[in-house]
Amino acid sequence: MDTYRFFILDQDDNLVTGLNLHAGSDEEALDWGNFVLHSGRTGELWCGTRYVGRVLSAGPMAASTGLGVGYSEMFSAA
Repeated sequence: MDTYRFFILDQDDNLVTGLNLHAGSDEEALDWGNFVLHSGRTGELWCGTRYVGRVLSAGPMAASTGLGVGYSEMFSAA
């Protein structure tokens, strides 16, 4: 598993908070980014110094990711 850093941004692209994330792939990490965002929020995902992608929230937070891993197992506070 790789360690990722997910940054949640406000509407002006200012940093709100960051989360550490452990995931098996970029796709899995991006899925978790979609899971934690609230409606109207934006986030950026990084793996070390490598930019992975930007996540835009289109709706309310999903109730379940379907990944079979609990939220607390994936993230730790920044």
